[in-house]
Amino acid sequence: MSRIKTLIAGLWLASAGAPAVSQDLHLIFAACAGRHSAEMEHAYLIGSDATRHEIHRLTFASLVEATLPLGRGPETLNHRIAAKMAQARLLTLGAFAHDPVRAQAAREASVTHIQSCGRLLLDS
Repeated sequence: MSRIKTLIAGLWLASAGAPAVSQDLHLIFAACAGRHSAEMEHAYLIGSDATRHEIHRLTFASLVEATLPLGRGPETLNHRIAAKMAQARLLTLGAFAHDPVRAQAAREASVTHIQSCGRLLLDS
């Protein structure tokens, strides 16, 4: 699906959602952009294909731009970076933790976050 269709869908969600959700939609998209950034970097680290995460990161970054309220840029960037760091921590624990239970829990949490972001896109 093209970025334009994805942007239109995001804007439609912003206008059709409840007021509390639509006011913070840019933060939801920023968190997803951050999480996909972490996934992309982790894929590079372990030598797997990062293309899907790079495409989703760019899509969510476009959605952030489309829904960003005036004056909320710094807060939104902070939110994106915090989500990226949280996802990177989960990926690191999932890949390198010595405790198998903790590693499995981190892997499951990272997948859950990425899947929730994927449900926001029409082409996922």
